[in-house]
Amino acid sequence: MNPNPAEDNSRCSLLSRFVIPCGVGVFVFFTLFLTYYSSWYVENRMLHFILTDIVGALYGFYLLFHALILYPIFYFRGAALHERISGTFLITSCWLIKEVIRMTEFFSIAESIFYLLMSVQAGIILLSIGLMAGSELVCRKIEKKKKSLDLRVVTPMPVFFALFAISGTAFVLRSGGLSYFFNFYDLYKMVFF
Repeated sequence: MNPNPAEDNSRCSLLSRFVIPCGVGVFVFFTLFLTYYSSWYVENRMLHFILTDIVGALYGFYLLFHALILYPIFYFRGAALHERISGTFLITSCWLIKEVIRMTEFFSIAESIFYLLMSVQAGIILLSIGLMAGSELVCRKIEKKKKSLDLRVVTPMPVFFALFAISGTAFVLRSGGLSYFFNFYDLYKMVFF
């Protein structure tokens, strides 16, 4: 028997361990996005500001920290590692696709995809990776304590990805982000001009 019940994905169906959490996560993302986007068309100034401020803050918080919410849900429902990662990264992917579609209003498809290397997009990808790695370690700790299992909490892969995310973020934010931006812009000119 597998000592880690989170890895034993036979205890829950694919629907309950993966599809439903994915659906709920994407539903929350698009509900917040569409509410925020629609709030710009509200005529009442007070309601407009309340919607944009409150829903905008919730939307930003969910985008940045969804891995802290979704990854443990997948973990404790028994999702396999690839299901936990893909299900959690689905929110980041939805946001990235939305950004590419938004940029195609002004740029070619190739330039819009290249736009994903900008510091904000790179930062959100790195944050998502880092929070998934951290969530894996915390979930293992909780599982070990709760079930009194002989389970290694610290394993090489989550530590590697946490360090990758931290070092990548440090690289992106070096010199206040200016160094990364100028490198990005130089690469952009080299590829598209």
